[in-house]
Amino acid sequence: MSNDQDRRDETDRHPVEVIVRSPADSGDSTPRPVPQSTRVNLYTRASAMDSASDDNADASAERARRGAMQQRRFTIGKLIDLWSYLVTALEALLALRFFFELAGANQGAGFVQFVLGVTKPFAWPFNGIFYVPRQAQYAFDPNVIIAMIVYVLIGAGVARLLAFLIEPPSTV
Repeated sequence: MSNDQDRRDETDRHPVEVIVRSPADSGDSTPRPVPQSTRVNLYTRASAMDSASDDNADASAERARRGAMQQRRFTIGKLIDLWSYLVTALEALLALRFFFELAGANQGAGFVQFVLGVTKPFAWPFNGIFYVPRQAQYAFDPNVIIAMIVYVLIGAGVARLLAFLIEPPSTV
């Protein structure tokens, strides 16, 4: 059976500086600190009471630092989520554009005009890469597929760059 009074809680343990004197230093009245490699930490309840305010200040500063880091990670994580949502929405609209052109959708319909109008600036840089075969109102536009691939790669690259801001540095 163990005695609970003999055990000390980790929160009650605080290091106390120990100064060791050699017999040759007995005439010298100024104590010399021992190098860090030979320091010994003693834990006493009295020292815990004396340094409680120092430890509370250190703990408070540590909590504040961790809170700021956590807030930064949360903000950048939400920014990555927003970026992924925007890229996914663009991809969906480009896929609709490709499908509407392939199926020969009525370009006088309101929704088709909306999709074609919104995606026109995003598809424009890729026009002319490949020939677009047409048969009446039907068109197979491989340029839209190239645009979708490029935008997915750009979106993944930007998301990865944002993720670098919150990842700890690698230790190789």
